[in-house]
Amino acid sequence: MRIVFDRLYTLRNQVFHGGATCAEGWGQAQVHDGSRIMASLVPVVLAIMQADIDRDPGTAVWGTVAYPRINLVRE
Repeated sequence: MRIVFDRLYTLRNQVFHGGATCAEGWGQAQVHDGSRIMASLVPVVLAIMQADIDRDPGTAVWGTVAYPRINLVRE
C-alpha cells in the first residue's frame, strides 16, 4: 500500500508542477488511473477517521481540524 501512496504523491507532484499532462497519451492515462484510485481510497480513509472519532470523540490522533465540517441549511 505504501508504494501506491508513493506513486500517487509522485503523480500529484507531476500534475501540480508540470510533469504530467492531460493531453492524449501517457499523462492522460496516469491522471485518469490516479483519479480512480483516489475516488476509491478517500471515502475509506474518511470512514476510518470518522469511526475512530465516533469511538473516542476526544481523540488527538487526527489533530485539530483546520476546516471543520459545517452543516448547510438549504431553504
